[in-house]
Amino acid sequence: MDSLEKQRNYDLAAKLLTQQNFGTAVISGLIAMVLSAGLYGIVKALADNLYYSILAAGIGIAIGLTMQFLGRGIERNFAVAASVLALLGCMLGNMFAIVMKFALANAESPFGVLHNAEVSELYRWMFSELRIADLMFWAIGIGGAAYFSRRPLTREEGLALHTYKLSR
Repeated sequence: MDSLEKQRNYDLAAKLLTQQNFGTAVISGLIAMVLSAGLYGIVKALADNLYYSILAAGIGIAIGLTMQFLGRGIERNFAVAASVLALLGCMLGNMFAIVMKFALANAESPFGVLHNAEVSELYRWMFSELRIADLMFWAIGIGGAAYFSRRPLTREEGLALHTYKLSR
């Protein structure tokens, strides 16, 4: 590899690294987590069927794709953050499902249920009615979030990053 090609790889790697925005990725991931967990909770509460547990995988995929698109990350910390958000999103979705069921049974607003419940009760709701299938789809969602959170690189971009990291 000649010096001109090496410099071109360094410039491309520096450009890729400066395009990353971890703060935007985490904030967008949080928003995607709350929205997808809310959707999961509503669907799971209205149609209490085992097949709707597959939506837990959708929480992680939504978080990962959102973080990939807005954060443009290529480093490992994007995948770690997406995995943590996916786990929290699955727990939150499970809690939202219990809150929705409780609100429907008592003809009360879900926000009223959340406001009147104690924190320990909300924590308990995250893991109540948890099935093995739910955990399996949680794991798929966490893996999907980690996979989709980092943007795909072309062969040239991958070579540039590899060359850049070897020279450090």
